[in-house]
Amino acid sequence: MPVSGNDIVIKLFRLHVEGTDGVKNFAKELRVTSRLKHPNVLTPLGYVSREGGGSEEYYIVSEFMPRGSLRFCMAELSMRERYSMSLGIAEGIRYLHDNDVVHGDIKTLSPSGVPLLSDFGVSRVKESFVSKGYYSTATPRASMRWLASEYFNHPDAEEFHFTTKTDVWAFGMTLLELLTGELPYSHIRSDSRVVTEIVMGRLPHKPTIENNDIDAELKRFMWSICLKCWIRKPEDRPPIDVVSKEMNLQKVS
Repeated sequence: MPVSGNDIVIKLFRLHVEGTDGVKNFAKELRVTSRLKHPNVLTPLGYVSREGGGSEEYYIVSEFMPRGSLRFCMAELSMRERYSMSLGIAEGIRYLHDNDVVHGDIKTLSPSGVPLLSDFGVSRVKESFVSKGYYSTATPRASMRWLASEYFNHPDAEEFHFTTKTDVWAFGMTLLELLTGELPYSHIRSDSRVVTEIVMGRLPHKPTIENNDIDAELKRFMWSICLKCWIRKPEDRPPIDVVSKEMNLQKVS
């Protein structure tokens, strides 16, 4: 479905809410994200709402990404190209945090191969009232392997509020994915067992890095950043701007 020469994708969402609070929060989230302009942030082109038959439907229109998920494109990328991707992702998260937005998923590539943060404020909206005005999105089950440890230690997952520090944890998992080309906790098939590992404080296995690997130094540096992102106490984790600055200072020959 072309718009101004570009292909688009339309997502349909149905919200079942009491009163108008849920709709207002959804619209507020869209207003926030529609103002975001950054090379590493996918901004929706628009949305349509329709009411009737006792339900509410929302249609979100975004540019179609023919290359799809970052995960499916990593095999064709060199380690230096993957590291470049991670820098773009970190910059995108930093931009969101600077604009008081807490993210969710981090796995989309633009047609030109630029990493894009997407699906925040779209798939399952949830407003955070406890993180100083930040906006966040609820995380789908498919992203369990990227969820911060504090999520699983919270007494009520439905009341958990995502923060900038949960984004930092998730970035560490995305960086590991770029480092290894595999899912976090790739040695465990069951998501429920992964949850157990996280609750027990067990981090993903350190990847094997051979000394004669031409990218050994870069891989070790990436692993060191992962460990900083996974510090168990959220308050002790570095903010994304610190992470991004350290990564940009790393020389990649």
